[in-house]
Formats: sequence, structure tokens, C-alpha cells
Amino acid sequence: DTFHHFGRPAAVLDAIRGALRDGGSFLIAETSLSGDPTTDASDPFAIITYGSNLLYCFQESKVDGGAGLGATWPPQHLEPLLTEHGFKIAATYASGAGYAVSRAILRGPGGPRQRRHATAGQRGARCN
Repeated sequence: DTFHHFGRPAAVLDAIRGALRDGGSFLIAETSLSGDPTTDASDPFAIITYGSNLLYCFQESKVDGGAGLGATWPPQHLEPLLTEHGFKIAATYASGAGYAVSRAILRGPGGPRQRRHATAGQRGARCN
């Protein structure tokens, strides 16, 4: 639940891409609100989220001309941004606590840590 705080989300994704090898992944969790107050009004969690967004999250993200995503940034905008920076969403889990948790996988060459994958017989099973 931090991505919407970053004023420069593209730079954050580029840094993550540089730290992963091809096929590496990371998790990103954000609220599962629609971004439309009328639609979200039936969710009691939305009242807290919209309030904290206006007082804190959005303001923090706008510092120094940042993106201003805020806590009510719709999750459907995440996939195009990830795609633009070399990731694809492998899976998304909707938690009972009002969050969408997505696993993003690097689709191409990563950063300096990129290396050839060893076979299971060489190093045992491994997770990315």
C-alpha cells in the first residue's frame, strides 16, 4: 500500500526493473476502490481511504510536481503503467481487507543482476 505515495512512479518501476533479472517479480498492493466516489460510497472502508487520500496521500504524491496518484488511484490504471515499464501482471488477489495484491513479472532484460537461469539439477528448485 505504498505505490500511490510515490511522486515519480515511473522512476520507481525503472529502479525495480533494474534490480530484477528477466522473469523476476515483485508484489504490489493497493486499495481495490474504483476511484469513483459514487461507486465506492457503499464501502465503509472508502470513507477512511478518501479522507486520508485528500489529507495525506495525494498531497505527498504531488510534492515537487509528482504524479498525484493518491490512495483512490484506480487499480485498472496499474496494468498499463507496469506494461510500459516492462512488467506484466501474473496474478491479482482481492483481499478481504479491501486491497488488490498483484504479482508483477519482468518480461525482458532486467538490470545488472540479470544472469542465466540454472536448471533445477544445477542448483535445486528456485522461485523468482
